[in-house]
Amino acid sequence: MAWAEKIPSSGRYRGRYRDSRGNVQTLNEGPFTHKAEAERRAAVAEDEARRRPGQRNAKLGRATWGGWVEAWWPQRAKKVEPGTLQRDLTRRRKHLDPRWESTRLDKITRDDVQEWVDELTDDAGLAPRSVIRTYHLFSASMKAAVVDGRIAYSPCIGIDLPTPEPTDERYLTPEEVEALIHFLPHERDRLIVWALVGTGLRWGELIGAHLHRVHLEQRRLDVHEVYDDRVGDIKPYPKSKRKRSVPLPPWLVDMLRQHIESLPTAGRCGSKHRGRGRCRSGLLFPGNRGAAIEYSFWRRGTWDRAVRLAGIGDCTIHDLRHTYASWLVQDGVSMEQLRDLLGHSTVIVTERYSHLKDTRWDGVRDILTARTAPLLPHRDLALIQTGTAPASVAAGQGPYPPPVAGEGFEPS
Repeated sequence: MAWAEKIPSSGRYRGRYRDSRGNVQTLNEGPFTHKAEAERRAAVAEDEARRRPGQRNAKLGRATWGGWVEAWWPQRAKKVEPGTLQRDLTRRRKHLDPRWESTRLDKITRDDVQEWVDELTDDAGLAPRSVIRTYHLFSASMKAAVVDGRIAYSPCIGIDLPTPEPTDERYLTPEEVEALIHFLPHERDRLIVWALVGTGLRWGELIGAHLHRVHLEQRRLDVHEVYDDRVGDIKPYPKSKRKRSVPLPPWLVDMLRQHIESLPTAGRCGSKHRGRGRCRSGLLFPGNRGAAIEYSFWRRGTWDRAVRLAGIGDCTIHDLRHTYASWLVQDGVSMEQLRDLLGHSTVIVTERYSHLKDTRWDGVRDILTARTAPLLPHRDLALIQTGTAPASVAAGQGPYPPPVAGEGFEPS
């Protein structure tokens, strides 16, 4: 097995391996800054020296990345969603093709990749999350080249990526939701907002919901289809590819019943369906000619105006989903139950809401109250714990004289 040795004089690494006779050989490339790269290069040399079956085809490795990606792209199209593929194509044309299209696969090094990532971050000014997604696309192409036998290893290992800032979700208060509803012009639009707040569904899940998925007597809605706004069709599964059901609060059941009764009885879904699935009913919230409502059209024409008039600051449609989650967590719903309601693949994704469950702080509050209460001017612990202590105590006031200037205190 190939390995790397550190060179004492420079601190860099050289690759070592054994040939077909078992003799130790030193790689004639290098030295390398990174130990992992020295090991990988030595492994390639060892494979060639031992003539192992299944080794890479050196001729294929001399092809350019642009030539390889054209052959690989149809493979990727089979593995990702059409909307994802469209976003990938935009990233490829804007950030990958200009840098790698004419570069030979076997000439791309880890240092080249790191330099490119740094340029995206510093020179191109891409946001950290955009840099990471762009890098992952390139990394996927190089890993596929390894599987195809074009190169022996991927240079996309050990790359330092920018750290994205933590996502700061927006949670609306009941008063903000009420203000938002007030400035929506039509009853259907108001019901859409109430449904998003009352179910926690994503936009595509609600807009792609069909009438036969709504069970008012059981007070539930089955999430089986999703409208893909980027492609313009309805796909037969939600984001996590797991069908689920969400409960409907009684007040939303009543509102939905009135809404459904007002819809045309012979209405049919006017949107294209992906795959071979048949459409059994119309949409719960049909747009023009029974088709799904376009996200960008509704946001610009309805949502943005209501948010501005309500005076609630920056707010997105997806924030209604965060609002649903925050209300549930604050009232004691567990992370596991919330995961199932939101349709997250793992509870790790749901943990972003855990900080809202401040009931875990009750014990901390009790300890601090017991420790600090005797130090306050008002020493009635029972009154402090119940929140009925005099206002002077809450304001930190008492019978003590104020600090005097010149005794370690300077007035502001």
